[in-house]
Amino acid sequence: AMDGDTVLVTNGVYNDGSRALWSSGLSRVVISNSITVRSVNGPNFTTIAGARPPENNAVRGVHLSGGVLAGFTITNGYVESGHNFPYDYSGGGVLVYPGNGVVSDCIIQGNYAAGYGGASVWGTLKNCVLNGNISEFGGGGSSYGTLFNCTLLENSAGGTGVGSYNDTLRNCIVYSNPESTNSNWQGSTFSYSCTTPLPPGDGNITNDPQFVDAAASNFHLQDTSPCIDA
Repeated sequence: AMDGDTVLVTNGVYNDGSRALWSSGLSRVVISNSITVRSVNGPNFTTIAGARPPENNAVRGVHLSGGVLAGFTITNGYVESGHNFPYDYSGGGVLVYPGNGVVSDCIIQGNYAAGYGGASVWGTLKNCVLNGNISEFGGGGSSYGTLFNCTLLENSAGGTGVGSYNDTLRNCIVYSNPESTNSNWQGSTFSYSCTTPLPPGDGNITNDPQFVDAAASNFHLQDTSPCIDA
């Protein structure tokens, strides 16, 4: 595909094949130029699945060095310790390096990083849900990214910033990430967002966002949610 092209992807689970870009470890999908890769019917029908040892070599979900990925579930990505810190073992679901790629309308869940960003590291995320991801350092959900209209919950991390670590977030929800001695976020900048503890910034709140049924992965908001129109 050439810069500016759009690649449309039909329904299915894409769990075979891998490629290494630079020294960043294996990824199931690599987007290395300014194209858009978009699913036809959205994340409920189109999945990119990585791989986990010991059954298989470790494979993250996606590596973008440019372009746009839209409308996928990204799951089972795994990156383990390597020699090129932090690229080898950050971004279990999505690694956006050198940082100018965009991920939109995706569900990023059930991924693991031995470094930062269980779900995602660097880049821009729009209208995404990051849940159930794990990192050994900071940001079980996201690290060093820019997030718009995203929901981060039920992620965990060995270090601080269980949901978000050193991100910039606007109109986002970062809530119900297991805290223990750590916090939902660390070092991140928020505006018009819902999280706890309350961060500085315009329009931020700490109220329960009132998901319809988070246990069943229904992260829509109830009619009484304080996040609606906020």
